[in-house]
Order: sequence, then structure tokens, then C-alpha cells
Amino acid sequence: MKADSLRDKRVPIMFSSEELEMIDTWRFANRIATRSEAVRRLVTTGMVQKIKEMQESRGSRAAH
Repeated sequence: MKADSLRDKRVPIMFSSEELEMIDTWRFANRIATRSEAVRRLVTTGMVQKIKEMQESRGSRAAH
């Protein structure tokens, strides 16, 4: 996904205080300007990682 993609969809989401603290800690450590951008990056990172894991899992099953 391109970073400059049009963002025209809003997704309301609730977080616990602990989750927000973890997000903010990660955000500040990575010098991300807004909490929204931090959440977007974390979601994207998680999705990319999960896709890689799924592909690796399929590849290892095919090898057997």
C-alpha cells in the first residue's frame, strides 16, 4: 500500500489504557507523529508478518 493513498474510511476502535500505553511507547520510540499513523503502521506490519507466516507454512507443508 502506498503511504500517500487516499484515506477516506474511518474505523472507530476502542483500546484499553494498557494498549494505548503500548502504542504510544512504540510511537514515541519510532518517532511517529500521530497515534493514528502508529496504529496504521502496526496493523500493516502485523498483516505483512501474518501473510509471510502463512506462506511459509504452506511452503513447508508442500515440501512434505
